[in-house]
Amino acid sequence: QQRLGIWNPLAKSFVWLDPDGWVVDSYAWSSVGHTLAFAGRHDNQTDVTVELADASKPTESRKVIYKTIIPMRCLAFADGDRKLIAADRDRSLLLIDAASGKLLDFGEQEGTTKVFSLGDTFYTSSSKGFRIWSARSAPAEAWTFESTFDRKYLDRAAADNHSHLLAVPFRDNGKKTGVEVREVASGKVLDVLVPDSNVMDILFSGDDRWLVVETSKNIRIFNTQSWEYSDISLDRKSTRLNSSH
Repeated sequence: QQRLGIWNPLAKSFVWLDPDGWVVDSYAWSSVGHTLAFAGRHDNQTDVTVELADASKPTESRKVIYKTIIPMRCLAFADGDRKLIAADRDRSLLLIDAASGKLLDFGEQEGTTKVFSLGDTFYTSSSKGFRIWSARSAPAEAWTFESTFDRKYLDRAAADNHSHLLAVPFRDNGKKTGVEVREVASGKVLDVLVPDSNVMDILFSGDDRWLVVETSKNIRIFNTQSWEYSDISLDRKSTRLNSSH
């Protein structure tokens, strides 16, 4: 059972958002402001609600904007925080107006494990691949990375802050593990390797100069211009920093 609360460092106060045994399934922060979106239900029940709260006054501002019976896997704000993307445990991908709670449209992707957005574009990852969608109207999608027998894409991905590059970890038929980096405009593809098949997380730096890949054994940091890298070992017995040339 997952719980959720908000700590206000200025007021030095903490508020639980599940005082009645509410189970939190997913949550997301808005890109601007202090709005928290979260979804949950009572334990062993199907009374699922998607809610919003202002972090500065969570109790007074908390409101339900959408109700359903299927728990939500993940949430993300999109289109300047005017819309909310919600992926449920079935296969639905919902596009919700954040102000009114109106369901604007929906799409489908089975087993979505992560959703994140940049402007009016958002991305979803699943065990079957990685998709890019538009949040302007209906969630129009296009396969960008789709797993095959020879190459399986992992259920996590990253996009740079200007949507120029997409990066998705892969495993090639048990032989090698890496990250496929694709230039959105040209379609150019570059494979960069990582030393461990268990990729935990991947992200671009705020200035897009670096791509960071975390595995169970180390952190590999790529320069996005040269694609040279440095490794930071996560082994407690090792403090070495290794670099490519």
